[in-house]
Amino acid sequence: MLHRFIYQMLYIALLTSIHISAFDITDWLPTSWVARTTSEETILYNLAPTTNNIIIAFESGTITLDTWTHHQATLHIVKSARTSDDLQHIAISTHTQNDETFTLDIQQPDLQTNINLNIVTPYTTSVTIIGKKTGNIIVSRTPQHLIISTMQGNITIHNEQGNTIDSTTEHGNIEIHCESFNENSSILARAPEGSIILHLPSTLNATIEAQTKQGSIEILYPLAIEYKFPQFNKEYIKQLQKHIEGTIHLGGPHISLHAASNISVAPE
Repeated sequence: MLHRFIYQMLYIALLTSIHISAFDITDWLPTSWVARTTSEETILYNLAPTTNNIIIAFESGTITLDTWTHHQATLHIVKSARTSDDLQHIAISTHTQNDETFTLDIQQPDLQTNINLNIVTPYTTSVTIIGKKTGNIIVSRTPQHLIISTMQGNITIHNEQGNTIDSTTEHGNIEIHCESFNENSSILARAPEGSIILHLPSTLNATIEAQTKQGSIEILYPLAIEYKFPQFNKEYIKQLQKHIEGTIHLGGPHISLHAASNISVAPE
């Protein structure tokens, strides 16, 4: 009986070890952690002379945008997937409309893929970046007009020339650095589930409106506020902590900031 029991236990142990060895924990980890197959390529797009709008759409990954003086766009893409078959599911398509709008769409029907994009566009164009699912967006130098939206991810923008910025992340934070801010500038930032940090020149003239759901607002500039109530009571003080409208120095271009958490506006 003892021998039979020992044999049964050894048999169960053997089956268990076989079952465990067949289980691959990497199947449950994010693709970016366990990418077994990668490929990369660089593509140059010659734009029509009349192209003034560029739209870039992607699903999951990280994108870095830069600008230059050439009327061309370049794309350097690193694709990652668990298998070579999965890698084939990542597709790049382009479309031109009326020689004015150039659309670059990175399609990832398989969720187990990841991309890393480095894109350079002409400085004189309007650029729209759309993150359909998840991904961080980094802008090294802004074009003259920039629109960014992502469903989940952080947005970081460096704005040297004081260009117009419209940025939204549904689940993430926004940080914007502006070396210049002039009469042609404007900033719109929305982070309904995150925070916003805005760095601006010390000599700033602007109108500003900032609103937060559950955080605090910090504006490190002399701010003139037009009071909405004749009396400055405690209830109004509480409202000011969540919603501030006013002018910085002489007033001017508009800044609008909406976040769930903290908002900070400070000199560089």
